[in-house]
Amino acid sequence: MKKEADALGESIASANERLSSSQKDYIAILAIFAAVIMAFSGGFNFIASSLDSIARTDVAKLSCIVALVGLALINLLYVLLRFVWGIIRKEGDRKGIPRTAVVVIVANVLLTAVFLLCFVVSEGLVGSFL
Repeated sequence: MKKEADALGESIASANERLSSSQKDYIAILAIFAAVIMAFSGGFNFIASSLDSIARTDVAKLSCIVALVGLALINLLYVLLRFVWGIIRKEGDRKGIPRTAVVVIVANVLLTAVFLLCFVVSEGLVGSFL
């Protein structure tokens, strides 16, 4: 009788652990979809407003703004995905999001370079460097 009670107790503990794990997975899935929808809807809205203002604005200044918004969207999406990864990872797992930090760093460097180049061109500082 005691063995059966212990087996039932272990079974209940195992079921509770699986339930907790599945709840984390559901929250993570919803958070991923929310992050992607926020990033894409914000990006599309900004692209639409940028295309509307192309005729009235200097291309270099517009490119500066687009590069800054790109930096913000990429970093926002990365932070949201890191948060979700922290929710769903296992207790003993010390690894971060695999191979995404390098991609985000490269994207940040490229967009920063585009921003600086566009800023230099829009402010007319090119002649002072030559």
